[in-house]
Amino acid sequence: MQNANVVLQAHQIMNAYIEQTLTTIAKHYATAVMLAHTNAQWISKMPRFRVFIADWDKMRSLDDNRDTLWASQHNGFVFGEDLYLDPYVLEAESIEDAYRILNIGHPEDYQRRSMSVGDVIVDDSNQAWVCKREGWRKVCF
Repeated sequence: MQNANVVLQAHQIMNAYIEQTLTTIAKHYATAVMLAHTNAQWISKMPRFRVFIADWDKMRSLDDNRDTLWASQHNGFVFGEDLYLDPYVLEAESIEDAYRILNIGHPEDYQRRSMSVGDVIVDDSNQAWVCKREGWRKVCF
């Protein structure tokens, strides 16, 4: 009879422990869901940009004296999309923030050179901007 009481007490202790653990897990899960929802709302409000990095090798191959490359790098001229790498999409607060992210703190999945003069960034409203030596210029792209 004493063994049965010990087993019953162990069973009650185990059930109480399991109930307490499940309650703790449920609280943590609810907190995680709330944080995920809050973060999703915050991220969805952040503007998205498509960044077109000029393909300097293609530009070099267009002409022997590299006028196209020079025009892109030094004057901020924009050419057809075929002279740019596929767009990289990122979320940033502004064009300047996107530039900073791609020059100072590259995201792990960003495998290209830093943004430079002649590269193009397109915002959520499909307005394109070309990077100049100082600042940005609106362009049709």
